[in-house]
Amino acid sequence: MPAATPTGRRVLIVGAGVVGLLTALECARRGDEVTVLDQGPIPNPAAASFDQHRVVRALHLGDPAATRAAAVLPGRWAELQGLLATPIYRRVGVLVVQSVTEATDNLRLMRAAGVEGELLEPRQLRQRLAHLTFPGQAAGLLEPGAGVLLARRVLTETARWLRQHDGVRLLPYHRVVEVDPAAAAVTLAGGSTLAGDLLFVAAGAWSRSLLAGLLPAPVTLYRQSMLYRRPDPAESTAWNSTPVVMFRTGPQAGGWLLPPGADTDLKVSTQAVCRPVERIGSRRTPPSRRRALSHLLSSIVAGGMAPAPARTRECYYLADQATGGALLARLGPSPSPTWAYAACGGGGFKTAPLIAEKVAGLRAPPPGLDTSRRRGTAHHRKEAV
Repeated sequence: MPAATPTGRRVLIVGAGVVGLLTALECARRGDEVTVLDQGPIPNPAAASFDQHRVVRALHLGDPAATRAAAVLPGRWAELQGLLATPIYRRVGVLVVQSVTEATDNLRLMRAAGVEGELLEPRQLRQRLAHLTFPGQAAGLLEPGAGVLLARRVLTETARWLRQHDGVRLLPYHRVVEVDPAAAAVTLAGGSTLAGDLLFVAAGAWSRSLLAGLLPAPVTLYRQSMLYRRPDPAESTAWNSTPVVMFRTGPQAGGWLLPPGADTDLKVSTQAVCRPVERIGSRRTPPSRRRALSHLLSSIVAGGMAPAPARTRECYYLADQATGGALLARLGPSPSPTWAYAACGGGGFKTAPLIAEKVAGLRAPPPGLDTSRRRGTAHHRKEAV
């Protein structure tokens, strides 16, 4: 994340999730005067990005251009880790379980894009990860340079960095109720207004109501259930060598497992428990969804595990209705001083440094974002993790 010539802009950011906080950091490093507002605490535990861990990887299945562009992501997170002076990235690798033919094709794609990859034939897969269960003759495609971001730590440490910066104001419990794109201004719940030279709205799932009538494309609200289990200490040896596992075939297709480590739990979820909803509602997981996740976990781990408490979490996020992916847009007449990251598509955490660089004016659009689909917007395809 390179330094740039100071601009002295007044930057107003709505939302203290990962995209909002990293954009604040980038703008502050430019010399901007930055104000960050959030309707809750900063960081906000209710935000979709406030989680134990998230996946970062280059491989976009069947998409060589997006894979080539996303190859820079681990490096960007490594730069941020150096700036924050705390570990936030675990290079555990990401394994995609798929047919031998698909794995072979995607390995060629990765190599053509300059991304390191390793094909694990069915027998190799079972030998290397004997504590896990894999379907039939499935193979594994391993991206060893990929890994896990310690999401909660990213938010906490970025907020700490911002608090120590003289040019930044963090304003928790300031709910924005109206946005004026042309004036780069917002109205707060109490009736007061704030304005800047640049306004960036990154309010997560709440963006749909806040930006009603302003977005250039419709978005869909999704609710995702996730299950966490704290492993028994006796299992640590096996989990220490376990990558993120994503299933594209067999009975677990659409599911994924994030290994525990660095004081995080084992985490599983699946597309089967992700569904569109009309509004942000309950944070309690329905019993049927909890049973589905428990079954998924038991179907992945060979021979079961020692009994341990498990908990679930409900996450809400927005996706571009047409693409299922992210939506980054300028609001209002062009040229507009107002940006909105209105939808993340479920996989926006990993690209957050690049979204921040784009909005701050440092670099080109993030990998996988297509700015040509409709004027003033950008999107990338939905990714489940």
